Amino acid sequence: MGYPGRNYFGLRLPLVLVKVLYTLLSSISQLGPGYKYEPNLKVKEILTIDNQIAIRRSIESMLRRQFVYCKFYGVSQSNALGFIKDKPGIKLIFYDPVLPNNRKAFENFIKIRALLPNSKILLHSYKPNTEFDLLAFLAAGASGFVYKDADKRQYLAAIATVMNGQTYIDQEIKPDLIGLLLRKHNANSMHSSFT
Repeated sequence: MGYPGRNYFGLRLPLVLVKVLYTLLSSISQLGPGYKYEPNLKVKEILTIDNQIAIRRSIESMLRRQFVYCKFYGVSQSNALGFIKDKPGIKLIFYDPVLPNNRKAFENFIKIRALLPNSKILLHSYKPNTEFDLLAFLAAGASGFVYKDADKRQYLAAIATVMNGQTYIDQEIKPDLIGLLLRKHNANSMHSSFT
């Protein structure tokens, strides 16, 4: 009868071999010079918490080729806590910290961090520091920040960085973040000099 497989270039390859080849070939992508794909990242489940369905789907479709055997989940902010209680093993989360009520978004983040203390939570948004306080989220345990409209290479670099225990901050935001830190430092210095 033969074995289950697929025909490629006239050859019938076992399905297992096809999956291995697909994984290897998909890791050799056009990510640009200097980028090192980390195939050893043990990411089995990725959760995107975002109120925009299109964003949740775009992250999955962008990352699907790199994480072939990974399960992707997407939920809204209002459903996130209930979903997480049923999935305690999720190690990587993309979290949109912008809600009409930013205090609620921060409170949800704190609850998620408490439920999944070992998970890496990457914030993703369009405009940090104007719509939410990035420094507060980082201080509360966020693993980093990536723009929602970042390309695949940036998302993969962010994942590799945080899964290796480091903090990822998108290159474009670093000057703004340094300026924000200086403004907060100066405000604190002025406040302490008056008290």
